[in-house]
Amino acid sequence: MIFGWFYLAGMAVERTVLSTSYYKGVLNKAGIAAYAHEILEEGIYNRLPQEMPEDVQVIMVGAFVQAFPQEWFEEHFLMIMDDVLALVKGKQETLTAIIDLRDGKDRYKKELAEKLVGLPADRLEMMELHPEKIEIMVEEMLRDINLPDQLLLSELLEREGLPGEFEEAVSRLQQYRGYFLYIPYLFFVVLLLLCCLLAGWFNGLKWFGTAYLVSGITFCAGLLIIWAVLISPFIAAPGKGIPLDTEILLIAAKYTIARISTVPLVFVILGLLLLTGGTVLERYRGKNIDTDDAVPRNELPGSADPVE
Repeated sequence: MIFGWFYLAGMAVERTVLSTSYYKGVLNKAGIAAYAHEILEEGIYNRLPQEMPEDVQVIMVGAFVQAFPQEWFEEHFLMIMDDVLALVKGKQETLTAIIDLRDGKDRYKKELAEKLVGLPADRLEMMELHPEKIEIMVEEMLRDINLPDQLLLSELLEREGLPGEFEEAVSRLQQYRGYFLYIPYLFFVVLLLLCCLLAGWFNGLKWFGTAYLVSGITFCAGLLIIWAVLISPFIAAPGKGIPLDTEILLIAAKYTIARISTVPLVFVILGLLLLTGGTVLERYRGKNIDTDDAVPRNELPGSADPVE
């Protein structure tokens, strides 16, 4: 049963942390991308010079939102996760993801220039902005921002000083995942054969099915307890210091628990099938034995016909 828990925990990691579909689902269901986009928008506002007129600030932030919409962030986040997971799963040896910013920069220049040109003439004159020089000014602003045309994920990690830590974490994940993908199934086969040798084929199936059933039920119960006692109260507690909205966290946590729960449910179903199959096969075999033993008396050796 304990080994079953470890196996289920490993499968839970496969279904969540190591699954691209999990990230896609949690982004859509919890609205994390939209929330992150709003936080980024606020961050841009805060980084703009305080002396900049408010309407110009609104224009600059609006142009950025139009140039790099929420869908762009979702697409590139999933692309990065695909690249990282491909590395963790051994499908590639290095990070290869490239974040292309050229189209976004072009859209930003166009949006910003159009919005600035659309300001009233007296407003442009007050800010000493001449319509024919706006495009030149936008180009200078982008040069000041120093936004590259492309970002390599591997270079970003090096810039943050994380390549050593990241490589070590990936190496450990690859090692543990390699053990997890093969050893549990070998153990299950040995356990099934051992059960059948000790208790016979039919009872062995029942023993093995019971182990599956108990592991799945107890793991599900543990998930419910962890959710009720730890996760839900922690998220709902005020002043927890987590930079995410409480409702978003709850939705993401519920989605994660629901996704993990499918793994022990499969264990429960398999356990019930094995337990039921062993019981049915044992009864069927017992009936056949009883039928073979029920030989008529007049067919027994030395038996005589009754005297009339």
